[in-house]
Parts: sequence; structure tokens; C-alpha cells
Amino acid sequence: MLEKLFLMIMDKKVGDNFFLENTALNLLGCSKEDFIVFMREIGYKFITKNDTELFKYLPKKTNVRKAKIKKENPFHILKTLEL
Repeated sequence: MLEKLFLMIMDKKVGDNFFLENTALNLLGCSKEDFIVFMREIGYKFITKNDTELFKYLPKKTNVRKAKIKKENPFHILKTLEL
């Protein structure tokens, strides 16, 4: 079912937007509210504009922090050794 939903989204999307249609709801057999929750979980944002309901793909951004090695840290001392 999810593969069919993915193919439906790819066929019917306009730019980054996917309009909410009854065929998608019928495919999964869920209510509109459940479908909105599902689409949010997979990275889509629900937007209503001028009585049209659409989803826009906005993946969650993750920030990767680089660890700072302090000079007092034993790993910093090991890094300075020339073995």
C-alpha cells in the first residue's frame, strides 16, 4: 500500500506540493485526520490555502555538532603524541 501511495504522490505532485485527494484516503482506508498525522510523520507539512488542502515535503533538519576536544582532555594529549 505504501508503495502505491508513494507512486500516487509522485504522479500527482506539483513542484513540492501534493494535493489531498480522496483516492489517497481510500488507498490507505483511513480518515482525513489520520492521513494528515501519517503524512506529518513521513516529513510532509499540511497547508490549507484558499480552500485547497495540500502537503509540502519538508524533511526534518538535524544539526550535527562537532565535539570540541579540550586541552585538558586525555584524548588531546594522545593526539599530540607522535607514535
